Amino acid sequence: QTQQQQQQSASLNYSAFPADLQTSSNNIIVPAIGDVNTASTAPSGSGRAPLLPPPQVIYRSYFERDDDGVCDISKNSKFLQEAVKRKHAADKEQNLFNQVTLYLEAVTYFILSGAVLEQHRNSEDASWVMYKDTLNLIKFISSKIKHLQVSSTANELHEPHNKVAILSLRCQSLISLKLYKLKRHYCRSIINHCADLLKSGRMEVINGNTLSSNSPSNSVCSQVIH
Repeated sequence: QTQQQQQQSASLNYSAFPADLQTSSNNIIVPAIGDVNTASTAPSGSGRAPLLPPPQVIYRSYFERDDDGVCDISKNSKFLQEAVKRKHAADKEQNLFNQVTLYLEAVTYFILSGAVLEQHRNSEDASWVMYKDTLNLIKFISSKIKHLQVSSTANELHEPHNKVAILSLRCQSLISLKLYKLKRHYCRSIINHCADLLKSGRMEVINGNTLSSNSPSNSVCSQVIH
């Protein structure tokens, strides 16, 4: 009877699991969807229970998710509170490694808060400011990580410090890409407008003086830059 129970438990159909166990989330171990063929997983006549396939680990970025739970605007205040709480705790932390870790946790919640704001059309500018401030915070953390890597001499300390440094660079890369995507249409429109202005070769009047667009020092772009 015990052997029959083991065979029944080994021949489970993963499709019978709830939907929330079949969908992947960040750093969640999920089983492969499909039927398990017990005949092919165990040798015939062995008398042992067949082995289940190993679980699959799927990693996804918060920027690549379309999770309705994150889109709830009511969760923005919770994420923001957790971010501010961890940032204040990091400001008071004396241990440098623990301080950097708390800062990175705060960055994660700031990113979640920005993701919630991004899902609402009226909050696009607010999400851009949130990502921009978070990027500045990560750059501040990176300066501390460099000092942490230099001060660590033992080999066992290099590995966690390097992991934190890689995580910091990964966050910088993702946020920089997100900032570009949020403003790329606006930037392209400005570039096209400047290109059309330079091609037209029009005479512009600034402060009562007629300036030629052919002069590099008196061009419209140079006036805007200065």
